[in-house]
Amino acid sequence: MNIEEIRENWINAADKDMDASIKMWDSASLYYKEKPMPKWESNDFLKDLNATIELTKDMKVLDIGCGAGVYAIALAEKVGQVVGFDLSPKMIQFARERAQEAGTDNVEFIAGDWDEFDVKKSKFVKNFDLVFAHMTPGINSAETFEKMLACSKKHCFLVKSARRKDFIMDQVINLAGIENNAETKDENITYAFQMLWELGYCPRFTCRQEEWDVEKSLEEAYIWYINRVKTYKNITEEEETKLKDYLKSVAVEGKIHDKTSTTVVTIYWNIS
Repeated sequence: MNIEEIRENWINAADKDMDASIKMWDSASLYYKEKPMPKWESNDFLKDLNATIELTKDMKVLDIGCGAGVYAIALAEKVGQVVGFDLSPKMIQFARERAQEAGTDNVEFIAGDWDEFDVKKSKFVKNFDLVFAHMTPGINSAETFEKMLACSKKHCFLVKSARRKDFIMDQVINLAGIENNAETKDENITYAFQMLWELGYCPRFTCRQEEWDVEKSLEEAYIWYINRVKTYKNITEEEETKLKDYLKSVAVEGKIHDKTSTTVVTIYWNIS
């Protein structure tokens, strides 16, 4: 498959309703805010990053899909400047608050839609020594991936879920009549590799298995799961009621417990 074929086929299946996507991630922001800072000696991604490249104080780093900013702030300890970019305004708010609390003054956080962000106008092209996107839906198409490539002048990391199963989310997606949920499959990883290979890069792959549990109140679950569906398709009030009824039926003492099982794939490549 050549570059033009990849561009034609690798498109974003979700984000049909951007307001719903923002509401969904805003609703999850408190969960991410309360997550502890990752440690260099124990976090898989940070250990991999530290073992692969030499981080120095003259480096500039871009974190695409930074969430509540934990990786951006961790990187700020070792490099000169970090820019974190995320769709959710609440995530960005919490990231700024966490950086301020930590006394980290060499990190900047930007709220925006990576699909629409103009990297040329914002002078991001070839402006970063390291660009990474860690477990974010922000890299979801050839266009968003090529923007990522354009911003780096040396190092890139892409970390994505593959072979992913979310017990409750998968049921909700199926109940909504959505047959092809791109995030549960391997297309992003496959297309990313194909594009890098066609461009002449030699990407390095590593994989690990991860599982985690998430608990949400029923009201939080309505926002998270139903808005996720709305990013794929418009739904009627009747369909929304059907989804809410399902969530009520699986709630335990007013709580939804979801379990995720996935293969986490890390791709590293060098631009120079």
